[in-house]
Amino acid sequence: MDEDLLRSLFDREDVDPRCYSFGSSAPDEGYCLEETYGGWSVYYYERGYRRDERTHGDLDAACLDVLEWVLRDPTTRRRT
Repeated sequence: MDEDLLRSLFDREDVDPRCYSFGSSAPDEGYCLEETYGGWSVYYYERGYRRDERTHGDLDAACLDVLEWVLRDPTTRRRT
């Protein structure tokens, strides 16, 4: 899995794009996937802090982790 596939899965599940970020630009409150030295980090960014950060050795594992995390959180869906 890669970021493009992850983004398309989020779109299909109606996840608000303001709830996640790929790269170093974190949303005010949201889930992040970021390449780091030696791997990939997945974390929740809130009030300037990385919460519950987890590191993975490959992109596939990191994408699966953030996918599960985001889909479990009902507040990530677009409001209608």
